[in-house]
Amino acid sequence: TDIDDLPSRIILLCDLIERACDQDADAALAGIFLIPNGRYVVAHPIHTATMAALIARRSPQIMAQRRSVIAAALTMNISMLALQEQLCLQNEPLTDDQRQAIHEHPEKSYAMLQSLGVDDPIWLQGVLEHHETIDGKGYHLGLRYGEISLAGKLVALSDIYTAMIAERGYRPQALPNMAMREVFLLRGEKIDSS
Repeated sequence: TDIDDLPSRIILLCDLIERACDQDADAALAGIFLIPNGRYVVAHPIHTATMAALIARRSPQIMAQRRSVIAAALTMNISMLALQEQLCLQNEPLTDDQRQAIHEHPEKSYAMLQSLGVDDPIWLQGVLEHHETIDGKGYHLGLRYGEISLAGKLVALSDIYTAMIAERGYRPQALPNMAMREVFLLRGEKIDSS
């Protein structure tokens, strides 16, 4: 595949997601819950980006960064697409190599996007920080509460929720209301409560 113009293609997809969320937020949200997931490596970033776009509509501060955050959500796992595909079919526990690849993917995705011409600092930071938690136990930087960017927090929140409601080979999907309950229980511990 030709990925020379990946950044501009991602921005076009961001525009579509923004428009869908602005035209009918309920329908965009329903698309996450009701449309069969298909391939996880395709559906998950789109669902995560849609969730991020919907959340961003609630805050003027986030709205200013919305397109960059959506782009980060779409590309957060770009360096581990093959591994994600494998994990969707895998019923056994993760291997040590898989754990390491997962741990390293934010930094590798960041570097890959830079090499493809992405120079938007908010987009890149959202990708780099999307597995950081406010308790400092996230990966790969070990950032704490005040150190995680708004983009990183929003992509992480959207990623956590949409991953919970997606079906995968090694675990069943959570009902949307139960996943939301779990997210609320993580507030102030792993997820920023503001």
